[in-house]
Amino acid sequence: MSRFLKRSSRSLRSPRRTRAGVTAAAALAVLAPLSLTALPASAAPGNNGNTGEQTAPEQSTSFRIASFNLLGAGHTDKKNPDRPKFAKSTVRMGHSVRLLQEQNLSIVGFQEFQAPQFQEFLRLTGDAYGVYPGNTFGALSAPMHNSIVWRKSDWTLLQADTLSIPYGFKTVNGKKVVSRIQMPVLLLQSNATGQPIWVSNFHNAAKVVGPQAHRDEARALEIAMVKRLRAERPTTPVFVLGDLNETSKVFCQFQRKAPLQAAGPGGVTAANKCVTPKPLGVDWIFGSTDVTFSNHQWLRTPLVQKATDHPLVTSDVHVPPARVQTTSVRRVVAVSVDGLRPGYVKKKLGSLPALRSMVGEGVSTMRAHTVADSTKTLPNQLSMITGRPAKAPAGGHGVTKESVSGTVHAKAGRYVPTIFDVAHDNGRSTAVYTTDKRFAAALGSWSSRHGGRDAQGLDNGTDKFTVRTENAEAAKLVKQVKRRLNSAPAQLTYVHLSGPDAAGHAKGFGSAAYKKAVADADKQVGRILKAVRRNAALRGSTLVVLTSSNGGSKRTHNDASDRKNNTVPFVIWGPETGLPAGTDLFSLNPHLTESADQVGNDVATVRNASLPNVVLTALRLPSVPGSAFGWSQHITWQAPAS
Repeated sequence: MSRFLKRSSRSLRSPRRTRAGVTAAAALAVLAPLSLTALPASAAPGNNGNTGEQTAPEQSTSFRIASFNLLGAGHTDKKNPDRPKFAKSTVRMGHSVRLLQEQNLSIVGFQEFQAPQFQEFLRLTGDAYGVYPGNTFGALSAPMHNSIVWRKSDWTLLQADTLSIPYGFKTVNGKKVVSRIQMPVLLLQSNATGQPIWVSNFHNAAKVVGPQAHRDEARALEIAMVKRLRAERPTTPVFVLGDLNETSKVFCQFQRKAPLQAAGPGGVTAANKCVTPKPLGVDWIFGSTDVTFSNHQWLRTPLVQKATDHPLVTSDVHVPPARVQTTSVRRVVAVSVDGLRPGYVKKKLGSLPALRSMVGEGVSTMRAHTVADSTKTLPNQLSMITGRPAKAPAGGHGVTKESVSGTVHAKAGRYVPTIFDVAHDNGRSTAVYTTDKRFAAALGSWSSRHGGRDAQGLDNGTDKFTVRTENAEAAKLVKQVKRRLNSAPAQLTYVHLSGPDAAGHAKGFGSAAYKKAVADADKQVGRILKAVRRNAALRGSTLVVLTSSNGGSKRTHNDASDRKNNTVPFVIWGPETGLPAGTDLFSLNPHLTESADQVGNDVATVRNASLPNVVLTALRLPSVPGSAFGWSQHITWQAPAS
């Protein structure tokens, strides 16, 4: 048994600070499977010198990560190269640097990164990237071959460790002994958010280098390392990059035993069945289960093929904001009440018990806005599930009228993801209920026929809804909502009530019919709140987020410049979830613009279209791809840290 496994109960030392503010260190134990004392950050090439204390991120941390076997100089630079079709390593390094820049890669694990390539990388990139170990162990050292590079504008190196794994054999004093190579394990911190992450990079022995026993031991050491790092710092994500020289075995064992998840398709089912991706390669990106991968690519473009004989494996990474990483919230009920005028709500709050409870016990504002390019109902409803403006040329969903023929995607000229895509494709159950046949018809754009392919993790299919229900009678619809909440609550429930808007159009937004419709909507919302409050399985783990598609004036709301049309309520409520009761949402978010009048879509404020990314933040999921509102997940509903 390795020394790492033997001492797994001992804690990894956290970085100490010297007077200069950098990590203090003792000598590196070169043959220790995991160095217990880190090299000083100042000794690591390319550290960007940010030695300030960590700060808790107030928004999500998103970046692009990669694993890339460069095809070492030893294969192409000698007199009789064994890869004669490839250019010299320095030429190929130029291709690789171009790929880093074109793919906007923030962190990369290089394998076969040999001395000529290292020197050329530094020449081409200057001071833009940090590199470890690089030449820390010597200009011709084996550890250099497996280096991590990071963009210094994005990350600060806090701690540099190594894990020693078996890698073939060498001869010492005439005897054949196992060769071991130090592989990097780094603690990096995001400069933008303060989020720390562990990143490791490995090149396990190929069959021509070492026996299966070496790969088995390396895999066991790497899994144990992940477990240990997670035990020491439970809220710090761990990433494992590398050419692991195994396919299904490493894919399944890393996910079952570490546990890690692979970027890209495949995974382990609830029945513990391992579903492997196709095609299977040996180059991998793995991450701990508290991060979300998306846009995974296994690139063999002409430029990649000129650079190396391996693919460039890339993925986007999302780490939730620190403030939600440890909250108790596990599900969200989003409620849209069409035509709910905030002025009327404020005036009649005493006679609207459900809304009064939400405002008094939760976080709210009556100065949220619709999207700036429309105050129509259906366009805003679609903005409230896509996070986009209405007009296609502005990156919107393309629906500008009160009905849509065909699909939303056809109107936009591209596939338009929604809050349901993100939740569903990441394994969350989704339920949507609506009283409006126009919205129900539009939702068909994300049915099994028109929904997008799920390319991340287990394939959950193209239908983005676990439940999709339409019923013109609000009371009957909410009865179905309650039944589902009490029996098998979805992690994302979306409830759409259109009564006040319909009454406003028919009789006027100040009429007796409108007032009655608002009172009835309040009653239906109250039934949902009661279901959450009275169910121990929901109470303390469920947020209810309520907003509206539009306000209204007289019998319409088409004039987008009229504040009666473009202002809406935005309320967040959840018993026993730690909300600062009765707090104004803008007071918690001073970075947002509060305005009585509509502001442009480029202005950061609270909108009804902020809803999808507020909800996804609570569910620890990434923002809706292509969304324009709240995409950095910077809107908080939690009290400031004391």
